[in-house]
Amino acid sequence: MKALNKFMTPKGECVIWMATSGKDAPEFWTLMGSWFASKEVAESLGESIYDNEDIIWTLAIINEKVVGFGAIDLSHSDKKIALLNYGFMQKDFRSTGIYKRILESRIKLIMEDTDAETIKALCTGDSAPTLSKLGFSEKSKRGRYTWFVKEVKRK
Repeated sequence: MKALNKFMTPKGECVIWMATSGKDAPEFWTLMGSWFASKEVAESLGESIYDNEDIIWTLAIINEKVVGFGAIDLSHSDKKIALLNYGFMQKDFRSTGIYKRILESRIKLIMEDTDAETIKALCTGDSAPTLSKLGFSEKSKRGRYTWFVKEVKRK
C-alpha cells in the first residue's frame, strides 16, 4: 500500500492509502473484506461492491480502521477512460472533509499514473456538489444517480 495523503480531522489523523487487492493482499482484505459484505454500503450505493484486477482503491484510515473509501476502475483504459466508483463514507465520518480528500486523491492518481483523457463518475446526490466543485460537469441523470464527466488536461 502507498500513502497518498495525511491530514487531521475532527475524528483524528487520517491517512489515505492507495491499494489493490492483488498487490496488497492480505492487508487489503483485512482492511476491506467486511465492506464487500456490508448491507450499509449496498444500500447507500445501490449495489454491493466488487473487486477485480482493474480497480485501484483509495482507503481513508483513522486508528487503523477504514472509515471511507473510493475506487478507480481502469477497465476502460483502452478507451482512455477512468471511472470513479464506490465512493463511501461511514456515517460518523461524513461532513469531515475526508470524502473530498478521497476524491482529490483519486483524481490526482488518474492524472499522474494513467493516460486517461476522461474521468467519469456515477454518483448519488450526496456526492454531486463535491464533484461539481472539483471541475466535473453533469451529463445525465437516471433515477437517483447522476453521471459526471471531467476531461483531463495534460501538458
